[in-house]
Amino acid sequence: MSGEVKVTEAVLIENIQVFPKHIGVKEGFMETVQITFQPGNAVNQHEIRFSSGDENIAIIEDKSVKGISCGVCSLNISAGEVNTVATIEVMPALEDIICLSSIIDVVVGGKVEWRYKLQPENCYERDLIKVKSSNENVAIYRGGYIIGKNPGTANISIHAPDNSIKKNCRVTVSKKKLFG
Repeated sequence: MSGEVKVTEAVLIENIQVFPKHIGVKEGFMETVQITFQPGNAVNQHEIRFSSGDENIAIIEDKSVKGISCGVCSLNISAGEVNTVATIEVMPALEDIICLSSIIDVVVGGKVEWRYKLQPENCYERDLIKVKSSNENVAIYRGGYIIGKNPGTANISIHAPDNSIKKNCRVTVSKKKLFG
């Protein structure tokens, strides 16, 4: 019997994609990185490597990004000759929410500007802040304004995603005056 040797070409990774391409992580915390590669049946999946462009800003631990100190650096992902890059932004934690007014009067159908500031402004939670009304039939918050809907009182609350910081504004909505 002669031994036959069958030669086949190995299927290797041709493309790596990372999601998201801009990874935001809070200083001292970790975020998982999701990757996909093509073709899915590549034999060199074990060769995928992750590295940080600046380990003083972020480090990589088992496909997760850990924020070390505030700043921006790259996340490099490679397998053989194929690589992709994402951006890592390490942001500070929310320290406080500043509200300029804690009491607002508004008439039915009227609106009053009500803004808040986050400290620091570039905090990780900046896109996760929640603003709620205790009674949406009386008053609501939309796009920087408190809008009066019906006579009564309501509390507009603004809080961090984990409720660690919460501020309130008491809103009194009154009927429109007919004269002067």
